[in-house]
Amino acid sequence: MSWLAGTVMLRGTGMSVQEMREYAAAYRAGADHAERLALLEQHHSAVLARQAEVQRHLAALERKIKAYRQTIVATSDSARPAA
Repeated sequence: MSWLAGTVMLRGTGMSVQEMREYAAAYRAGADHAERLALLEQHHSAVLARQAEVQRHLAALERKIKAYRQTIVATSDSARPAA
């Protein structure tokens, strides 16, 4: 059961099926802890890089949303008749 949970976790982090097969093959082939750790650390680095990229895209999206909201407010304010 723990192997399945580990597989689900790895897939959830974006590990490809091919990478999971390679990890499982290393395990079955008797790779020691250091070798398996190296595989996981490599994947960890890739996950952190993707996370940083998503953060950059999210920040750009938030700036765009803010700009549209400001434009809408400015447009609706200028469209109101003077009191």
